[in-house]
Amino acid sequence: MMNRVVALIWIGLWLPLWAFPGVPHRPSRVPRSMSGQRPPQHTPPVVRPEEVNVFVQTDARLFTVMAALLIAGYGATSDRQGESSLPARIRRDLAGIDRSLRARLADYYKVHLNATNRTSPSISGYVGLSLVLSPPPELALVPPRASLPEDIRRAADFAPLVREFYAQSGVAGLIRSYLGQYQPRVQEARRQVGSLIFETLDYLHTLPITRLAGRVERAEGAGSEKPKEKKRVRGKKGEQRRVTPRIRQRTRRLFVLLNPLDVPHAAYIRNDVLNAADTETVRSLGDDYFVIVGSAANLDAVQLGFLQFTLEPLGERFARTIREHTDIIHRLAEQVIGEKAAGETAFSIVNESLVQAVRARLKRRARGKSKDVTADDETLYELSKAYERGAVLVFHFYEQLVPWERAGIDIADYYEHLLRTIDVEREAARRQTLREVRARLEARRRTARRSSANASLGQQLRRADALIRNGELQRARALLEEIVKAHPHHARALYGLAEVTGRMASRINPAESQDEDAAWEQLMTELKRAVQFYRRAMAAASPDEKWLVSRAHVAIGKILEFVGQEEAARSEYEKAIELGDIPNGAYAEAKKRLREISGKT
Repeated sequence: MMNRVVALIWIGLWLPLWAFPGVPHRPSRVPRSMSGQRPPQHTPPVVRPEEVNVFVQTDARLFTVMAALLIAGYGATSDRQGESSLPARIRRDLAGIDRSLRARLADYYKVHLNATNRTSPSISGYVGLSLVLSPPPELALVPPRASLPEDIRRAADFAPLVREFYAQSGVAGLIRSYLGQYQPRVQEARRQVGSLIFETLDYLHTLPITRLAGRVERAEGAGSEKPKEKKRVRGKKGEQRRVTPRIRQRTRRLFVLLNPLDVPHAAYIRNDVLNAADTETVRSLGDDYFVIVGSAANLDAVQLGFLQFTLEPLGERFARTIREHTDIIHRLAEQVIGEKAAGETAFSIVNESLVQAVRARLKRRARGKSKDVTADDETLYELSKAYERGAVLVFHFYEQLVPWERAGIDIADYYEHLLRTIDVEREAARRQTLREVRARLEARRRTARRSSANASLGQQLRRADALIRNGELQRARALLEEIVKAHPHHARALYGLAEVTGRMASRINPAESQDEDAAWEQLMTELKRAVQFYRRAMAAASPDEKWLVSRAHVAIGKILEFVGQEEAARSEYEKAIELGDIPNGAYAEAKKRLREISGKT
């Protein structure tokens, strides 16, 4: 398997750039580790990310923006990583920054980030902002603000504060220190990403297109870099100037940026920011891809970003074929997602559908077992979500990938077949069949969630029982109150809380209290609360929990006897007896207490 990927990379790198003018090209330079020599058999199945223009690294601009957000308030109430986490250490290290600057950062955060979502504000635009800033110390906004994506444009007002923060806070020294200490984690992430790249390319039997040859038309002597719409344009006195097409090489890169100051599993994928190095067209969407991940290095996000990086250029390579199918693709999109289809192009639909289909196939193969109803349903569920978001060809591509896997050919050689076999009616009709699958899977997931929750709840209740047996009533009460807060209609938890409340009340001895009246009032209050919890437990009990109802009636009866309400107590015992001799119930106890009350009268 390793040799196959190495061979693909070697062949792709060997081809000269002029071999296929006007179409995408493979990388032109042979990396040292792939210089044509057969790798030893013990070589692990890992590709060096740099060999396919994937760069795993940290970024000083990102670190600076994130540090400013931390001081402003991001993660202050939700950081569960502990006091030893890097975000917590940054807050401590920067605790002495200028009060005025801290106040302005906090004010900005409250107005722009914390106003609508106080628990988990989205910082995607601010992460994106870091990618369009020049390196520190300037941290200037490189592209024109009007050309930025909307969320980054909204975040751009934060840039002046970031520059001031960098200049005044001393964060520059922390960048050198912390990012230097973080390099072992970067190396580990690079190895993980290399393994992921190998597995993905081995499945696709292809290489990422790292250079694209694009036509740029230029009027000779015009001094303009802007493309012209016509082959000839008129100059002075009707003179025509020749417009000569030329080839501009575009280099494509994927950056996996580790962001240790964000929550561990954070992930952001972008290919809509400016390529600042592209001075010819100023804006070249899609040439640079960014996957920004937290300290846990979310590999699912990295794989998704790498699939986009690898597969989306095929849409440009086979643009003519996609254009031939534009009408049927749009017709299908209109049937599935309605008015939202107007915001999509045939290219975006094809790209997203293929990426999601390949991703689903990789996940399904990882689950093993060719026949597994549960795994198949899970896959269909994920595909259906992509389908309803607008990836309306995702099922078609997924099904077509199965025979392609057996053929073992380059995905690029199969691309046109994927497009030419689209059946609009069949794809539109999937909406009906998906409902049954989704309903079945959602029911299964609800059952699984309940089972998991019940298992966890069962452990908590057993712990509470153990605390009660050991006489640790205060701890048992606190635990049961937490359970009831989360599950206000859980009969067993309510019954346990009633039992603990009653036992704690029994420990109150007014005769030995310095304030006997206050002690009696406290005792009555606790007994009243116990009765209320017992009644709530009975109301919440299921048909299988009649034993609990039986015991609750007897427990309430005893409390009523204690406070002198014998007739009310008699009624409770009679209700317990009416339930019959239920296993684990209190039938015998109820009869005994009823005889004792009757004997008194």
